Amino acid sequence: MPGWADLVGTKVKGYSSFSTPVGNRSFKKAQCTWYCWNRASYQAGKKLSFHSSANAYQWLDAVDQANCQAIKGKITPVRNSIAVYKGGSQGLGHLLYIEAVDNGRVYFSESNYTKGRDGMYQTVKTADFLGEWRTPHVELLGYIIL
Repeated sequence: MPGWADLVGTKVKGYSSFSTPVGNRSFKKAQCTWYCWNRASYQAGKKLSFHSSANAYQWLDAVDQANCQAIKGKITPVRNSIAVYKGGSQGLGHLLYIEAVDNGRVYFSESNYTKGRDGMYQTVKTADFLGEWRTPHVELLGYIIL
């Protein structure tokens, strides 16, 4: 099996066949919420549900923590977690999926942030991930640990 660095720039398996969530939330296809809900289901086997509105920036407070843990703050990310941000072009926040943390790097995937990179494995140094690498566009609020 290839290492995480070998996957950077390639598409996440199954991206084009991700479904629209059923249950108590519906997310528009190709949005970050749709992507992270699907990735949590396919990668970690977790079907996330929410007890209130679920725009990206609201996920930490809205997620039902029966099968996950919401943690606020800039802690070192962990594999199979969702990073939650506030801000963004429309003020609805942003989410990305943490695939792995390995050898001083965070490997992640996301949708609807950087044109042409939807569903692709990406990487950044862990120190940069915890810093201001995406500001002023979005600001890290915390994580949903799956």
